[in-house]
Amino acid sequence: MEWAMMYSGRPDRPKRVDESTSTAEKEMQQAMDFVNNNADVPLEDLALQNQELQKEKWIEYRKLKARKCPTLEEQKRGENGRIIFSDEYIDFIFYRELQPLVDIRVLQHTENIIKERIAIRDAKKFAEDNGLVFDEAAVIKTHRENVEPSTSTPTA
Repeated sequence: MEWAMMYSGRPDRPKRVDESTSTAEKEMQQAMDFVNNNADVPLEDLALQNQELQKEKWIEYRKLKARKCPTLEEQKRGENGRIIFSDEYIDFIFYRELQPLVDIRVLQHTENIIKERIAIRDAKKFAEDNGLVFDEAAVIKTHRENVEPSTSTPTA
């Protein structure tokens, strides 16, 4: 009977919360959290800060990609003949030069969220000024249809 209890699971263990495993959804959530955590900062300032961060990440990415890739033959050898890997080689092996691209993707999600919130704010103000009915869902739909997809290269 003990073996049956071992494999039956733990009844007192809390159920797992449904959590997304999608990388894109995690990045979107990270971007949304960033915008929500900076709610006290004006959206225009947040957009400028985001653009500067994107430029810095592109520069960092280009510097990392411009480095000479080390080879296995160039690595130092220990006294017993074992290879002593350099930090540059380890970074090259684990594709660490691609990390700025991940950061840029998150920053582009952040930029889209900021632009969407600016569009909602402006549409709400326009509706109030002109006595119109404000429909947030329609504004979001229109904004998402009209926004250009994020490019993979910087514009400036």
